[in-house]
Amino acid sequence: MCPDHADSDDDFGQLPRSSPQHELERASSAALDHLLTSKYDRELELRSEPGPDTGVDRYLEVKVNGRYTKCQALVQLKGTDSAKPLSKGGLAHPVEVYNLNYLRQGLSSIYILYDRPRDEFWYAWARDERGRLDAERPGWRDKRKVRLHFKRRLDAGGITEIRARVLAEGRLARDVLERHARLQVGDKLTLALQQNKPVITDGSEALDRLLAEGFDMAAAGRADEVLELATKLSAESRSYAGVQLILANAEFMRSRAQHALGYLAEAALKADQLPTEAHELLAGLQLECEFLAGRISRDEYLRKQHAFAASCATPLRDFHRLEELRLEFLDQPTPDRQDEILEEVVAIDARVQGDSDAGPGRKAHARFMHLLLRGLRWSAELQEWSLVAMLLRAFGLMTPSDADERAKGAAREVDCFIADVSTFIEEVRQLSQPWILGEALLLRALAYVIQLRFVCMARVLTGGAFGREDQHLQTEKDALAAVDVFRRAGMLHAELRAQMVLADYYELTNHGDKARELALQAQPTVEAMSYGNLVASVRAYVAGRSMLRQDADRLAGFLTGGLFAMLASLTDDELHLMARRTASRFPVSEEQMGTFEVSFFAGREAGRERVRWCRYLNLEERRPPAGKPWEIALPLVWRCVRRQHIIEAPRSEWLRFLRGFERTHCEDCSDRNPLETDASNTQPSKCPD
Repeated sequence: MCPDHADSDDDFGQLPRSSPQHELERASSAALDHLLTSKYDRELELRSEPGPDTGVDRYLEVKVNGRYTKCQALVQLKGTDSAKPLSKGGLAHPVEVYNLNYLRQGLSSIYILYDRPRDEFWYAWARDERGRLDAERPGWRDKRKVRLHFKRRLDAGGITEIRARVLAEGRLARDVLERHARLQVGDKLTLALQQNKPVITDGSEALDRLLAEGFDMAAAGRADEVLELATKLSAESRSYAGVQLILANAEFMRSRAQHALGYLAEAALKADQLPTEAHELLAGLQLECEFLAGRISRDEYLRKQHAFAASCATPLRDFHRLEELRLEFLDQPTPDRQDEILEEVVAIDARVQGDSDAGPGRKAHARFMHLLLRGLRWSAELQEWSLVAMLLRAFGLMTPSDADERAKGAAREVDCFIADVSTFIEEVRQLSQPWILGEALLLRALAYVIQLRFVCMARVLTGGAFGREDQHLQTEKDALAAVDVFRRAGMLHAELRAQMVLADYYELTNHGDKARELALQAQPTVEAMSYGNLVASVRAYVAGRSMLRQDADRLAGFLTGGLFAMLASLTDDELHLMARRTASRFPVSEEQMGTFEVSFFAGREAGRERVRWCRYLNLEERRPPAGKPWEIALPLVWRCVRRQHIIEAPRSEWLRFLRGFERTHCEDCSDRNPLETDASNTQPSKCPD
């Protein structure tokens, strides 16, 4: 009798019987569903594989705060009643080689093993196991089955590791696609492909259009049109290596890395048909496709990408170098390093603009990077300006009217930058590259926001309210247009950046409800993709207190006494750096720097005295007489802001005069009120000579 059938005592006769393997599969599936839904429902969701089972059982999608992210892992679920333990911990379980070959093609592919007797789950990454087998059993591909090593439990720690890896790989995949979309192939390569085409009689019109416009169409989000146009080619035309390269690029832009690799393999077989300029494009695209297809790891991709960029000829090397500098700048290096990066970008831009072989797309990319880093430097300058203005106000070197005038001057300088960006926008409207138009519109919106922030910070410095009622409608229009462009082009990070610039604009114009609504929409994706420069901003808006207002509150707090508490915590090196940054706003020579720094060391001591001695103690700079310029030789002033006691102190003797001031006015004062009674680190440190 067939083991899957048995006699029946009822009228149905013989019926199929559930096999032990079927029972195990159902038990494994039910147990995994229960585990994830009961404990990790807000972190992961298990979904069924649509269509026939070709080697993948489920999809595992990462969730952030209960919201979906589109970051997914392919899952093959296995079960066992007789697990084979490994000597160093974990379990071994056999799988078919064809299944491992299939599963490892995905970017994030995972095996999950259910040990039914112990009711435990273990997991292993397909790509990691392939690497282990390559190292330990080089001939494994010729076998029918191989044993996988499951060394990680699917517990809370395992869930955290799975989420982190899927998100990291998903984020890099997005970045790779968006970076490739910014790559300008250039007229020289397009012309060379046309010159190398075979002599044909059928489909020549479609071929000419494909060679002339194929790369631009794919970059403009019209990859489907490229593939449709290819159906009109003759077999001879379609076999041309240049066409294969264009089709590979189109499939890559559709996130179909496996299809792109097929076309690239065909193009590589006929590489002699390709012009020299195309070989680098083929190699770079091959590398990107291998990562997206899961053939190489994230670390391996990043290592190879850096080496590839360094080996490229000038056009591609410039492109990759500009992208590297952009990413480094976004990591917020020191102001000096920011200036160095901007200087290098300006030099590359000048070289590209002067290159007669550089096409409009390549020139636009270089000019955009130049303008982008100028805008980001202005944003960093705003933060530095706020700090310096705060120090100058606290030391009596800047009046409220001075602060207002300086902020207006900075805003006028931003006007020049906005004019340059507006000119650039009109130039790139003629190009068929949506990403660059979107970025240019976003950059102009960002410039308006920076300008607004200067003015708003100045209002805080002068005692006014933070926000402004007046609006610049072009800012909202540009940001909304950029959001739309990036969304249609599938450029996620750029779309989210545009949304947050729009949120900043709403916040600065007293429409915080709109800003928070945008942040709520963006939060799941921003956190899922770990876009570090956006996460803090989104969370602040969602929490109801934007980072812009937090900066303004800190500035206002410093002006009412918090500055000296901040100075009290600084090290000598940090104090030296702050003094030099502030001195850059004055004609202070290197010989005068030591005297200038005395103010900052005195300010730190004043902060510590506020903590240790009395919160009403204040340090000020003696302002010069009307019409006279500020001088380093001017004395410091110690003041009791409660009873208005005051004493001037030469800079060289500021500490001795402070002690005398305390003995004379403070020791028996009933109002003396330290911020903390047991503060640490209150001993004076060495002051510069």
